[in-house]
Order: sequence, then structure tokens, then C-alpha cells
Amino acid sequence: MSQPTLTWIVNGVSYDLNDADTLCKLLEYDGLGMPPLHRLEDRGPLQNGVTDRGFRLDPRTILIGLGIVGSDESDFFEKRHALTQIFTPRDRVGRLKWTLGSTERQIEGHLVGDGL
Repeated sequence: MSQPTLTWIVNGVSYDLNDADTLCKLLEYDGLGMPPLHRLEDRGPLQNGVTDRGFRLDPRTILIGLGIVGSDESDFFEKRHALTQIFTPRDRVGRLKWTLGSTERQIEGHLVGDGL
């Protein structure tokens, strides 16, 4: 099975997270499946059980493992610095685009932490 392509889009600029020659290589990812949810329930006095009112999707955490390969130490730190600029927390929403073959999905979100 082929590797998916991940692209981070922020402020109208797309950053390919799969090109080790340019910036980085996607190593692993987690959290792109169904988000967690919780059921909405009511319970009245003298009621046995609950009345189901549906559900809400909870925020999800998506973890992305990226590898940086530099031709030398200076190149490595330049690429690392570029990644820190791309993944700087912002007030504007970013979009993570996931592509595998002809299937393409996007999810909007905010950066909530870094591992750099």
C-alpha cells in the first residue's frame, strides 16, 4: 500500500510534509480516523434509563511524526527552523490535507503543541 501525502495549508500557503529533499519526510501519523464523541442524554424524575438526544464530536488530537534529513548540520537546522515557522501557533485556522490515490480529505484545526 502506498504512503499518503500530507500537506499543511496555512495563510493560503501549502507545505508538503512528504518531501525529504525540500523540508521533511512523513514518518508516521495518528488520529486521522473518527474523532471521539459523546452522547447527549436527558434523564427526568422517575425515569428509568435515559433519553438519547444524539451526539457531539469532541476535539481530536492528530499526531504527526516528521523526519528531517540535512546534507550537513547547517542544512538540518535550516530545515528545522523552517518547520518551526510553518507550525508556529496562529489565530488563523490551518488545514491538514490528507491524500491517498484519488481520495483526498481535509481537516481544519489549530496547533496545540510542538515536539520540535
